[in-house]
Amino acid sequence: MGTSLQVHPFAGLMNEVEKDVVRVLFNREPAGVAELPAGISEEKFKQLKKEAETGNQQAMIFVQLLAQHMSGFKFNSEDNKRDLFVQGDCDPCIEAFVKELGWEEDFKKIITEVRDEFKNRQNSQETKEASS
Repeated sequence: MGTSLQVHPFAGLMNEVEKDVVRVLFNREPAGVAELPAGISEEKFKQLKKEAETGNQQAMIFVQLLAQHMSGFKFNSEDNKRDLFVQGDCDPCIEAFVKELGWEEDFKKIITEVRDEFKNRQNSQETKEASS
């Protein structure tokens, strides 16, 4: 949410979930999108996939190797079954998402708990600094 997904640990989070888990990116623009290695066009990759589907062993191995090295979101891929991009500012998008799912009360409770914890830590740090 709201990151370029260029800096770790956030950059690696999308790959830390199981293959059947839906991944949603809330951001102003797509980020962390999977890319084919240099020299392999989308058209060539599609051709290899078709050859692999016919039983061509070399194509199957090559497609598997490419897929392993293509980490990231696959928003525009024909075989995308789990990646969703929600464009916009994070806070309003998340609020709409939470509302649509009927999670408003739980979300408000979590936000209040997190804000209170943050304030408590901030106050504790200020007290430590004042006593030093």
